[in-house]
Amino acid sequence: MHPQHLFVYGTLRQALGHPMLAWLRQHARFVGPGRVAGVLFDLGRYPGMLCRDGGGWVKGEIWRLLDADALLARLDAYEGCDAASPRPHEYRRIVASVWLRGAGRLPAWLYEYALDTTGLPRIADGDYPAHLARRRRLAAS
Repeated sequence: MHPQHLFVYGTLRQALGHPMLAWLRQHARFVGPGRVAGVLFDLGRYPGMLCRDGGGWVKGEIWRLLDADALLARLDAYEGCDAASPRPHEYRRIVASVWLRGAGRLPAWLYEYALDTTGLPRIADGDYPAHLARRRRLAAS
């Protein structure tokens, strides 16, 4: 299966303005907000998710890939799961069923966390940018 969409839930979300977002915008087109059944964890400088029915929802964005092979190769390297990255890989690229607001379900690539999540703090609302904002407010108080 070769989906033509990508679901992003962490550092590549538009609200965060990561430098890699500019590259994503050159090679994909934003489709809209989406969500995936799963659980989101705070890994420190970035999040990790596990796809899991009944675990809640992970919020993110759906992008349509213009050149899927080139974009996914670059993202595999960014996520540390290409052939050149040391093992064990922290992430794996999988196909998941994502919900696009107003359009229903569609298959999309996403990067799922591949290591043990025991003891990792869960982001209960599944929204990484909102979680970062809460963390900043707590640190400032």
